[in-house]
Amino acid sequence: MSEDKVTKWDASMSQTQFMERDTVLVLNSNDIVIGSASKKDSHIFSTTQPTGILHRAFSVFLFDSSDNTLLLQKRASTKITFPNVWTNTCCSHPLHGMEINEVDGPKDLEDGSVKGVKNAAVRKLEHELGIPVGELKVCMYCLWL
Repeated sequence: MSEDKVTKWDASMSQTQFMERDTVLVLNSNDIVIGSASKKDSHIFSTTQPTGILHRAFSVFLFDSSDNTLLLQKRASTKITFPNVWTNTCCSHPLHGMEINEVDGPKDLEDGSVKGVKNAAVRKLEHELGIPVGELKVCMYCLWL
């Protein structure tokens, strides 16, 4: 994916095409990126890979501080992974090959900056909730509207 950088959600693609195109960050047991795999392959459970492939993911919990509420969503019945499940506000994966880098290295993990995963969260909040990229402020440990 290094030459054909993927930056936007393409509504013409099926969910399966998305899962085959998107390349997640494969990790070792110390949370170090050691490679990549398609989102589809990383979520396949089998007798030889009973827990799928270890990969980086994130969850976003969006709170409204004016009334202390949390926005949850029910995943679509058509989702390949976890259909009809009530879940956090937004979740996804940092990806390889993005125009705005989503890969965090050991230093990013050590100092807690994790800019890559924050970039991924901003991308998915725009895709899933329509929150424009410019409306989110990224701080050391969080994102703010």
